Parts: sequence; C-alpha cells; structure tokens
Amino acid sequence: MRLALLGPADENRAALRSRAQFALDRLSPDRVMYLGVDDIFDDVLQQWAREIVLGDPSDAAGWNRAVEACATADHRAIDVFLRRERLRTSLRKVTCLPHAKARTVELFSGIVTVIIHDKALLDEEDILPAALLVFGKARDPMIHRVGQRTFISPGPLAHPQGGVALLAEEAGEIAVSLYDPKGDRVRQETVASLSRGARLTVKGADP
Repeated sequence: MRLALLGPADENRAALRSRAQFALDRLSPDRVMYLGVDDIFDDVLQQWAREIVLGDPSDAAGWNRAVEACATADHRAIDVFLRRERLRTSLRKVTCLPHAKARTVELFSGIVTVIIHDKALLDEEDILPAALLVFGKARDPMIHRVGQRTFISPGPLAHPQGGVALLAEEAGEIAVSLYDPKGDRVRQETVASLSRGARLTVKGADP
C-alpha cells in the first residue's frame, strides 16, 4: 500500500496540479489524497482531464472520443488515443476528503491510520485506536511521535520542506517520506511496524 498525501494548496490550482502530477509520476501510489478543503479540487481535476483528452473527459463521452480519434486513424494515432485514455484513467487515483469535517480511516495491515483536515476535530474515538494520525491543516510539515502514536502532516503544498508525503508499507514497516516542491525527498522516518491483517477504507464519516 502506497498512499500519497497532498497538503492544502491555499487556492493555488497550479500547485495542486503540479504536485499531484509529481505524486502520480514519481511515487507510484495506489492513491493520492488531497488534504485541503478550499473547493478547488474538482475544478483542477476536471480541467486536467479535459486537457488530456482534448474534450469532454466523462466516461459517457468515451465512445464519441474513440470514434472521432480512431475511425479512420492509423496505428500511431490509435496509440496516442489509448495513451491519453490511460492518463485520464490514472486521475481516478487522485481523491480528496469529502468535506471539511470528514475523516478517512485506513488499515495498513492492521495499523489504524486516521486522516483528517484539521487535527483539532479529532476526538477520543478517533485517537484511541489509531497509531497514525494524519492531517492537512498545519503551518509546517510534521512527523511527531507522542507515546504510541505519530502525528503526520505534509504541510502546505508550497512549503519549502514538504507539501507532499508518502505513507508506504516497506519491508514489514510503515515509512513516511516528505517531498519538497523540487521533488526531492527531504525526510523519511519509520513510524510503525506492520501486523498481519486486511486493509479497509471508510470514507466520509462524520465526527
């Protein structure tokens, strides 16, 4: 399991797109989650998809795109069409929190991880079972252990020492890496050891 985390963009659409692109291209994530709540996410993804396919990016328009691109095309043009469609499909990996008070619960082989925008909204029911507590609203990137729990934030997207984090299962452990706007890894820490078990995602739970 590899989960890329994008910090808040503070209405900067170009930053959100470029850092999401970096995460998709360089971090090999299973999913990319945006932790901001500034209402730009849907617009950025929609415009991005439109630019990829040069038109309506919806699934419903897929047949029309295929006919227009491939009906009289040679194999090179068909390859270009298929490549564009694969890129469009890859955007489905990029998700966000459903709303400002929502939290997502992830189980990394038995390690409970709670993901939320504002850690001030965490309550006892969130904290008690969790080993990892991930949040978006923060002035700076953070990997901070408190007792048996670790608090993690990628920090704002524009932060010079972060903005993007990767939670990854590696060699029987969960590691957190922070990446700066240049794409360089600036910090990595092991935050938990794995136990065997299934993974589960529960989205959109209210506090």
